[in-house]
Formats: sequence, C-alpha cells, structure tokens
Amino acid sequence: MNKLIIIFFFTITALSQAQSSAEEINNLENNKKLLVDKVGALNDSIKKIAIKINYLKSKEISQQFKDSIIIAVVRKGGKMRQKPQPVETVILTFEQDTNVNILDYYDGYFGVCENNVCGYISDVWIILTDKVRQLKEIKEQEKLNLDKLQLEINTKNNEIEFAKIEKERIKKYGKVVYAKLEKGLIWIGMTDEMALISLGWPKTTNRTVTSYGTREQWVYGSNYYYFENGIMTAYQD
Repeated sequence: MNKLIIIFFFTITALSQAQSSAEEINNLENNKKLLVDKVGALNDSIKKIAIKINYLKSKEISQQFKDSIIIAVVRKGGKMRQKPQPVETVILTFEQDTNVNILDYYDGYFGVCENNVCGYISDVWIILTDKVRQLKEIKEQEKLNLDKLQLEINTKNNEIEFAKIEKERIKKYGKVVYAKLEKGLIWIGMTDEMALISLGWPKTTNRTVTSYGTREQWVYGSNYYYFENGIMTAYQD
C-alpha cells in the first residue's frame, strides 16, 4: 500500500512538472512573438521616418529653387500645354528658341511661364542647364520618395488585412488544419473554401447542376479537382 502511495505521489509530481514546463514554454513562445512583432513595427517606423526625412529635405531644397528665378531655353517647335500630358490642349507653340521661367517639374514636364502665359512643356524641348537639371533630379527624387512612402503604407495595410483574415481562418478551421492549408495540402472531404486557400483560384471551372445538387470540376493546368455540393470528392494530379 505504501509503495502504491509513493508511486502515485511521484506520478502526480512528474505530471505537474511537465504541465508547468509546457506552460512556461508556451508563455516564452508568446513573449518571443510579441517581441518579434514589436521589432518589426519599430523597423517599419524607422523606414517611414527615413523616407519622410528624405522627402522633407528634397522639399526644402525644391522650395529654395521655387523662391528663386530659374531661366531655361525652350527649343523652336516646343509646345506649351495646359497640363503635363502629351494629349493635352496646346496653349502656345514656340516659333524660335525662347527664354522661359521654370516653376516646377512633374513626370517629364516642366512647369513654365513665358511673359504672362503659363503651362507645361515636355523636358525634351528644354535645354538643360546645370540648375535646371538639378531641379529635375530633385523633383524626381521627391516623387520617388512619395511613391516609396505610399508603397510602404499600402504594404502595411495589406499585412494588417491579411493578419485579420488569417486570424478569422484559424478561428474557423483551427491551427492544425490551417497550417496544412498554408502548405498547399489537399484531401478528400475538404470544402471548396478550404481548397481555395490551399490551391488558389483555378484556371477554369466546369459546373454541372442536377436534381441531386451541384458538381464542379476545377482545373489547374494538368491537375483536376472534383466537388459535389462544395465538398471535394476526387482529384487527379
């Protein structure tokens, strides 16, 4: 009897220690994930700040140019348009090489004024002096910085949206099943929604509606998957 009590005591102690270790590991894993997420967020913030700094520097230099008068020469035949686009209305066609005031630069076009007429001229018609070329480079860098910032914002928004979808899928299917879907695994009995997560959208689908329900064939190149009423019943690969 005493031996049984001792064995029972050690068994309970071992189970308790194992459970305690599992909980500690789980807590450490959660803490690690939180720290990784924080580091990722900090790196994202640093990138955005660096892009913003470059943008503000370019904007400041650009403002210095804007506050001063930049003279450039438009070649004979150059056309001034209402907006910086090749199909826009022509305001003025230059009959000879002409001095103009450069105001801005945007996507291949200089904003210019000649006397009291202002518009946009393609940079192919402008003779690029050092100062004009520098303004063009600054504006191009400024646009590049804005594009990078917008890309960063779009990427972050996509990551947030995907994280939300992923959380909903894990809640719906469980971690084990969702991990299989993430690896692209398939099995008989999975739903068409699960197949979309695993395989993506098919190249083509063939659908048949009968009195017994709906049958579908999903085609991925040389692979075929068959569904009846939204459940996979067979596949060929």
